[in-house]
Amino acid sequence: MKIQKSLERLRLGTTGALAEGARDLGHELPRNRFDLLADYRAALAQLGHEHLSDYQRGFVDALSAVSAAYATEVRPQTELETAVRIVESRSGWTRILSTIAAGHHRPSVLATTAELVLPQVSRALVDMENAGLVERHEPAAGEDGRGRPVQLTLLGERVVERLCPSDWRSQVSPPILMEAIVKALAHVANEGLVPMAEFRHQLGTLGAASTAVADKLLEHARERQLIRIVDEVVVSSLQARERTLVQLTLERVIAGQVVPLFELLKSRSDSVELVFVRSEDLRFQWDLALVEMPVPFVTLNSPELDLQDFSGRSYTVVYESNALLGSDLRERPEAARSFIKNARSRLCLVAPDGAEPDEIESQEAFEPIRLAM
Repeated sequence: MKIQKSLERLRLGTTGALAEGARDLGHELPRNRFDLLADYRAALAQLGHEHLSDYQRGFVDALSAVSAAYATEVRPQTELETAVRIVESRSGWTRILSTIAAGHHRPSVLATTAELVLPQVSRALVDMENAGLVERHEPAAGEDGRGRPVQLTLLGERVVERLCPSDWRSQVSPPILMEAIVKALAHVANEGLVPMAEFRHQLGTLGAASTAVADKLLEHARERQLIRIVDEVVVSSLQARERTLVQLTLERVIAGQVVPLFELLKSRSDSVELVFVRSEDLRFQWDLALVEMPVPFVTLNSPELDLQDFSGRSYTVVYESNALLGSDLRERPEAARSFIKNARSRLCLVAPDGAEPDEIESQEAFEPIRLAM
C-alpha cells in the first residue's frame, strides 16, 4: 500500500475515492506488515486534524479503528507462529527452551541438562536472544558476561507453552509460586540456615506438583535475590523476604481481595489531601493496587523524591520497606528529611519479625505496619 496515495483518496472524499481508500487497507491487512500499518495509523491521525467533512472524518476514524484492532489481535499470533517455525527448524532449540523453562539458566547447566555440547548451546543462545526468545541477566561484578544466566522472554514463554504443554507453568499458577516461596522463606528465617534439600522439600509441600516445579521455585527465588545458596545451604535475607511480602500483598489487592493493610491505609488517609508511597521497582503494582483509594495516592521513586517540594502540603508518608527508608537517609538525606519532616503521619511496612523503623527525630517517628504472611 502506498500511504500517501491512499490518503489523497480519503481527502478527495467522493464515494468512489473513499471506497478505493478502504480497498487499499483491505489489500494490505493480509500481508501483515505491521510497521507499515503503524505508519498508516499515524498518517490517519494527522489527516484527522485537517479540514474534513463529518462523513470523511467518521470514515477515517473507522479505518484507523479497523487497522489498530487488526494489529492488536493478529500481530502477537503472527509473531508466535513465526517464532514456533524458527524454533522447530533449528536443531536443539526446543530442548534448550524447555530446559530453561524447567529452571536451568546458566549455559553450562543448560548444556549438561539438555545433553548438548556447550558451544552449540552458546551459539543457540545468541541467536535466540536476537530472535527475542531469551534475555540475559546483567553480569555480576567481576564476571565477563559469557556465563550470564538467561531467562525466557514473554515470546519465549509462549513458544514453550505451544511446543511443551507439560511445562511447569501449566501445573502451578504465579500467585501459588510466590506464596510458596514466601512461606518457604519464612521457614528459612525461623530456622536460620536450611540445607537445600530441606528447602526443596518445603517448596514441594507448599504447592509444587512435582520435583521439577520445586526446582523451578528454587531457581525463581534465587533469581529474585530472595535467597543465597552457600555450600548447599539456603540463606534468606530479611530485606528480601520483606520485599516479597509487599509484592504478595499488592498482588492480592490487585486480584480484588480485602487486605487488612489497605484498610489501615484508608483509615490513615482520612485527614490528609494525599498519600505519598515511597517505592522503587514495585511502583507499577502500587499504582494498580491504589486505584480505588478514597484520596489520591502518589508513588515516588528516587529522582522524583529529589525534585519534589513538600512544604505547605497535607500528606501522609508510606515507605514500602525499612531498607528503602534507610537507603534514602544515607544517599539523599536532605531530600528524605524534608519529605519526612513535612508529613502529617509516617508509616513504614516491615516483615512480621522485622526491626522497628529508624527514628529520625523523636517528633518524626514512623509507625511500623506489620505485613501478614
